Amino acid sequence: MSPQKTVVVIGGGPGGYAAAIYLAHLGAKVTLVEKQYLGGTCLNVGCIPTKAFVEASSRYVAIREAAVFGLKVEGEVTVEGKKLARFKNNVVKQLRGGVGYLLSSAGVDVISGVARLTGPDTVEVVLADGCSQSISADAIVLSTGSSEIELPGLAFDGQYVLNSTHMLDMMKLPESIVIIGGGVIGVEFASIFSSFCKKVTIVELTASLLPTEDRETAETLREYMSQQGVEVLTETKAKSVSRKSEAGVTLQLENVSGQISELTAEKVLVCVGRSANIKDIGLEAAGVSAAGKFIPTDERMRTNVKGIYAVGDITASPQLAHVAYHEARVAALDIMGKGDETADYTAVPYCIFSHPEVARVGFTEEEARERYRKVKVVKESFFGNGKALIQQENIGFIKMLIDEDTGRLVGCSIIGPKATELIAEPSLAIKLGLDVASLSTNINTHPSLSETIGETAAAAIGLKLHSV
Repeated sequence: MSPQKTVVVIGGGPGGYAAAIYLAHLGAKVTLVEKQYLGGTCLNVGCIPTKAFVEASSRYVAIREAAVFGLKVEGEVTVEGKKLARFKNNVVKQLRGGVGYLLSSAGVDVISGVARLTGPDTVEVVLADGCSQSISADAIVLSTGSSEIELPGLAFDGQYVLNSTHMLDMMKLPESIVIIGGGVIGVEFASIFSSFCKKVTIVELTASLLPTEDRETAETLREYMSQQGVEVLTETKAKSVSRKSEAGVTLQLENVSGQISELTAEKVLVCVGRSANIKDIGLEAAGVSAAGKFIPTDERMRTNVKGIYAVGDITASPQLAHVAYHEARVAALDIMGKGDETADYTAVPYCIFSHPEVARVGFTEEEARERYRKVKVVKESFFGNGKALIQQENIGFIKMLIDEDTGRLVGCSIIGPKATELIAEPSLAIKLGLDVASLSTNINTHPSLSETIGETAAAAIGLKLHSV
């Protein structure tokens, strides 16, 4: 009988704790080292707390608009910042505790400390009391996550110029806010604050909101957000903070023509992306190469050093929690010699919890037209969907992209109610390489939002139903 394999996992975020649990269930002796909180950025200061605010803002809007359903709400609807923060913190605390329980139940040894590679098979851990210990392992999984990018002239101060972590710790919502960055994080926060009736301005350097998404979808979202009172300044650069006072913070902006202007708000949120945490983790000591901003890996998440793996935000793959979970699974199986699974990014869903929601899988229309000889574009609106009308959320559409040579679905973008849930069906279709005719044969529940998925696929083969 071969000896039990020992593995050290550095980082307790989605990629790290998932890898630790998978490895333990597969029979390894696992030690996980986390310097702060189990669950990483996603659970503690990212996906989960942000979505708690998204849900609260959606409930706020629903109560304010209850009259359309024949419901009478007495008195003014107000937001109590401290109670909102408590709700968010309780959700985070419960989930963080759940991660700890899962690790414990799997037999993972969790150490609170700062870990650093000291060789290709050794890790040094500095504990809270300053003491250190060295751990040897047959394999090491790096999952150290990422941090907010800070812009020159816009240093985070935690009072006026904030990052997303600062924003989620606020006990009182600002009456006005400038959001620098029109990507996923910026759009989500803009939706939250505009739903709470705050003055919101987005400053985006590129020509489009959500520059990595389907252009038509992004422009549609911009129109809806403008109707909600959000001002969007594209092709505009935030140069610096020119003044801070009791009135708030004043920013100096420069547009594409070089014109300089100023904009004042109570708070400024900078969310222009995240950088991988690969400094000071001992890569050089272990001989692990880092190409630019990330750690290169192969399709099994192996670095250039045998026995050392990297997963999550420190790799060149999409910085998404669900991608980290996927990579953790691939790495764990390879470490334990189980099967030949490889990382596959062809059907990664990209989801934005704005209002309305946005989701995509596969190519955008622009990307598909560059890649395929002939692309068929089919679009169906939520306007005629019974469930969407009942929910009073019948804005938006589903757009499917079909490679006409094969009939296969190669991309799908959704803007509308529950887009982040609806994207699962086309994601599976792309993952399995289904043609759109096969997708159209699936029977969706009536009444449901998912009916529009089936109807879009059916429209692609000439079987339109609730549209002209």
